[in-house]
Amino acid sequence: MSRSNEHQTQDWMNTLDEFLIIMDTNGIILQANQPWINFCTTQDENNSLWKAGANYFEQLKEKGKENELQSIQRILTNEITEHKQVEPYF
Repeated sequence: MSRSNEHQTQDWMNTLDEFLIIMDTNGIILQANQPWINFCTTQDENNSLWKAGANYFEQLKEKGKENELQSIQRILTNEITEHKQVEPYF
């Protein structure tokens, strides 16, 4: 992705209220939108959940989120088309 396209993608992602993370099939974070970054920082989450270059899969493992990890991996291998998870955060 060119620097210009990457910047345009980041700008577009930041306009959405949803939490978005772009990662490769190995769980390496390529980009995260500002709402997700803001949420993580206000919840005192490790920057490994949003920082480009960090391994999101490793963070899920460390947090004991095996179900979430397996669902994301199944989506990335086209075994399933979506995974919905709703958790209340207060």
